[in-house]
Amino acid sequence: YADVTESDGTASLLSKTVNGKNVWTTTFVTGKATRELNGNVYRCIARNAKNDDYVGTWRSDAATLTVNSYTVNFDTNGGSNISSKIMGRTDKVLEGVASPSKNGYDFVGWKYGDKTVAADTVYSELAADDSVTSITLTAQWQDVEKPIGQISVDTNKWNEFLNKITFGLFFKETQKVTITATDNSGEQVKIEYLLSDKELTETELATEVFTEYTGSFSIDPDNEYIIYVKLTDTAGNSRYICSNGIVLDGTAPVIDGVENGKTYCEAQMVTINEKYMDAVTVNGTAVTLDKNNRFVLAPADGEQKIVVTDKAGNTTEM
Repeated sequence: YADVTESDGTASLLSKTVNGKNVWTTTFVTGKATRELNGNVYRCIARNAKNDDYVGTWRSDAATLTVNSYTVNFDTNGGSNISSKIMGRTDKVLEGVASPSKNGYDFVGWKYGDKTVAADTVYSELAADDSVTSITLTAQWQDVEKPIGQISVDTNKWNEFLNKITFGLFFKETQKVTITATDNSGEQVKIEYLLSDKELTETELATEVFTEYTGSFSIDPDNEYIIYVKLTDTAGNSRYICSNGIVLDGTAPVIDGVENGKTYCEAQMVTINEKYMDAVTVNGTAVTLDKNNRFVLAPADGEQKIVVTDKAGNTTEM
C-alpha cells in the first residue's frame, strides 16, 4: 500500500455505531493518485480536533481505492491524429502531447472553447468542476499555402509565373480572358489582374495597381498583352501568375512600291509594311525580304500576284 494525506487531495472521515461498535468511513478524492491504485487496500489515520495525538488507527481489510480519471480528447481540425489522454485533475493536459501537422498550415496551438491552452495548463483550469470528466481541445491553424489559379485565353492556359516572356501567340480577333482560383482552405480567393505590354518582375508588380476581377473580360486588337494576375486568400497569402505574350493584330499587311493592276516594264522595289511578318510570295513562290522589309519584283510576262500574310493570319493580295 501507499500512504496519502489530505495534502494530496480532499478527505472526509465519518463514524457511526454499528452493532455497538464504532465504525469509521473515509472518502479521499485526489488527482494525484494513479489509476493503478484502483482496488488496492488503503490505510486511514485519523487525528483528533486538536491534532495533537492519535485517536485511533484503522486499516481497511478490503477497502477499495477509487481513483477519478479525466479524459482529454484532441480535435486536430483536419490535422494528423492525436489519441485521447487520460489523466488526473491536476495533471497538465498537454504534457507529452506532440503537435499535430497539416499540409499547407502551421500549427499555432490549442483552444478549449474560447480559452487558450498553454503548456502548463492543468485539467482543473479548463473543466468547470469534478463532474466534468471529459473535455475536447481544438487545434488552431495558420494557413501558409498560397492560392492557385489559371488564366485561359482560347485554348491556351497558364497557372504559374513565367520568368521569360515571348510574344509568340497571335490572334486577329477579340479574345475572352477567364481567370479561376482556388485555395486549400476552401474559402474564396480574391482575384486581381493587370494588362501590360511589357514584361514585369514580381518586385515591380508589387507597386502596380491591379483591377479586381469580377468575371470574364475581353482584350482587343491591335495591342500586345501580358496578363498578370494576383491571387490572395483570406489569410493574406498571395501568388502571382501570368500569361505569355499575346499579340492581337487586326490589321492586314500593306504593300508599297507597286499599284494593283498597273503595268511595269522594269523591276520594282516593293516594301512590305508589317510588324509581324509571316510570309511573302510572288506567283506562289516564297520571297525573302531584306532588313528593310523590301524585295525586288523582277519584270515578267503577264500578271504577277503578290500575297503577304502576317502571323495573326491577316492577308493582303495584289
